[in-house]
Amino acid sequence: MSFLKKILKLFLKEVYILYLRVDVLFLKRNKKTLVFDIDNTLANTWPTLKPEERSKYKNEADRLSSLELLPNAKELVKLVNQKFDQILFLSARDPRCFSITDQWIKSNFKLTNYKLVLVPKASLKIIYWNRLAKISKETVVLDDLSYNHENEEVKFYADEIEMLKKHNSIKYFDFKNINEGLSTIIEKL
Repeated sequence: MSFLKKILKLFLKEVYILYLRVDVLFLKRNKKTLVFDIDNTLANTWPTLKPEERSKYKNEADRLSSLELLPNAKELVKLVNQKFDQILFLSARDPRCFSITDQWIKSNFKLTNYKLVLVPKASLKIIYWNRLAKISKETVVLDDLSYNHENEEVKFYADEIEMLKKHNSIKYFDFKNINEGLSTIIEKL
């Protein structure tokens, strides 16, 4: 039975990746687009991942719905909503968390016009970044692209960061920019 589960899981993963490749074709063209990551970019996620903190939550949905915003996150999203034609929340989260993530965005930012995409791993974000760079009037990405904070040794998705930094058609705000404060990003937009 476990062999069949593995095959089914692999199949479903491939189907989801195919869905992402089709979904990206429907992004709006010739728009000013801002792409937000959520975890550790707008939300103070990493403290909730510590083992002693995780036990405080009934389940993953409870943890995700209780995430606190980083300072100035509301102001940043409000500004972006005024200055950009298209907002995309692109987060490396289990796609089964779509509904709870969507509720979190609506309750924290009061937005109605945005797109939410959850990808099972950070490397799949590249599908969206590349497409937006080709079709958008302007593409800005805010994404810390970091992980492992809860173990007190921050690690980075180096390939994804390198791709964003080398891409001439994308303005990228990284971990350093985010840690300097979202208010400094507001000034640069």
